[in-house]
Amino acid sequence: MDPSLSPITKSMFTDMLETQTRLRDEAERKWISARIVIQEIASLVANDWLNEKQTLGVNVDRIPLEVLSGVIRERLSRLSMQNQPVLSAPEQDIRQKFQQLAEDYRLAGLKLDQLEKEKANLTDAVRQMTEHAQKLESKSLDQNTSYRGLDPASLPDFYQDWARDKFFDRQSFALCLMGETGLARAPRLKERIEEKFEMGPRSKGAADVLSDLVERGFADDYATEKGLARRPQGIIELTTLGQIAYLLLTGKKPVVSEYAIKKEHKTDAHTLLNLMAQDWLKKAGYEILEHAPVLQVDAVHVFNPDMIAQRGDEVIYIEVERDSRKGNQDSEAKVRNFCQFTSGRLYFFCESTNAQRSVIREINSSLREMLPKARIAICDLSVIDDDFLRINGDIWTTIRDKAT
Repeated sequence: MDPSLSPITKSMFTDMLETQTRLRDEAERKWISARIVIQEIASLVANDWLNEKQTLGVNVDRIPLEVLSGVIRERLSRLSMQNQPVLSAPEQDIRQKFQQLAEDYRLAGLKLDQLEKEKANLTDAVRQMTEHAQKLESKSLDQNTSYRGLDPASLPDFYQDWARDKFFDRQSFALCLMGETGLARAPRLKERIEEKFEMGPRSKGAADVLSDLVERGFADDYATEKGLARRPQGIIELTTLGQIAYLLLTGKKPVVSEYAIKKEHKTDAHTLLNLMAQDWLKKAGYEILEHAPVLQVDAVHVFNPDMIAQRGDEVIYIEVERDSRKGNQDSEAKVRNFCQFTSGRLYFFCESTNAQRSVIREINSSLREMLPKARIAICDLSVIDDDFLRINGDIWTTIRDKAT
C-alpha cells in the first residue's frame, strides 16, 4: 500500500508504455500486410481498373479500402456470373482469401485505433507521473509516500476524468477486483459487483460497470463479435491502461489474469472448465499447486495432468474432462499413466453426467487388473453445489474406493 514514487515507479510506467508501443507496432504491421495482399488481389482481378487510376495520377496506395474492396467484389461477382475461372488452380480460393483478408484488415484497424488511443494515454501518464516523482525527489520527501496521498491535480488526466464519473465507486471496485484476484470471467465479476452494491437479479448495473471499463480503455471485452483477441465470450481482462489505473488506486501491480492458464490447456472451453474445477477445489480447502505439469512416469511415458492440488498433507493429481470426443488421443494409455504415476489414486472433474459415464468406461477398459486397487474420485460439475459441499464436507460426487 506504500510504494515509492522513485525511479522504480518511473521504470514501471515506462515498461508498460514500451509494451503498448510494441503491441501497436505489431498491429500496424498486420494492418499493412493485409492491405498489401488485398492490393495484390486487386491487381489480379481488376488490373485494368488500377492501371486507369494510375494513368490519372492516382496513388493506388492511397485508395480507400472500401473502394478497393468494392471493385474486387464487383469483379469477382462478374467473373462468377460469366462462369469463368478466376485464376489458375493454385489460386482458385481467391474469394475466400479476400474475404478473410478484408476481415483481418478491419480487425487490425480497430486494434490499431484502440492501441493508439491507449498509447497516448500511457504517454501522458508517464510524463505526468515522472514530473510528480521529480517534484517529490526535489523536496526530499519520504520514499514511502503512498499513491493515496498524491495531490489529485498531479494524477494523469485520464485518471482525473475517470474519478469524476458518476459511477467511479462501482467501476473502481470492479477494476480492483480484477487486479487483486485476476478474475476474468464476466459472470463471476457481475456476481461480485451485484453483491457489493446490492443490485437486484434483473438489474443491468453490473453489466454496465464492465461496459464502462471497456469504454474507458481499462479492459478488453471478448464478448462482442468485434473482439480483438482470441478469447471466448464472457472473458474480460485489464488492458495496460487498466493496469496503470489499478496501480494508481492501490499502489500495487495487478496479478496475472486467471485466463492466463489458457496456454496450459487445450481449448477455451477446456480452460473455462478448469477454472470452474479450480473454484470448487478452493471452496473445499485445496490449494492449487500447478496447472498442466509434464511429469515423467518412466523412461518412456509422461503424465500430464490438468492440475495438482493439495489439502493438508494430501497432494492430488486431477484430470478435467469435457463432454466431447477426444479424436485420436490414446485415452487408455493416458489413464494407465495416471494410475501408475499416482499409485492408483485418480481424481477427475467431469463437465456432465454423460462425460462422467465416458470417463468410467475408459477407466474400466484401461485399468483392468489394476482396477481393484484404485481409488477413483469424480466431481460431476453439472450436479455439484454448495449444499452438497456443506453436507458431505467434500466435492467428490462419486467415489470408488477399493484401495488396499
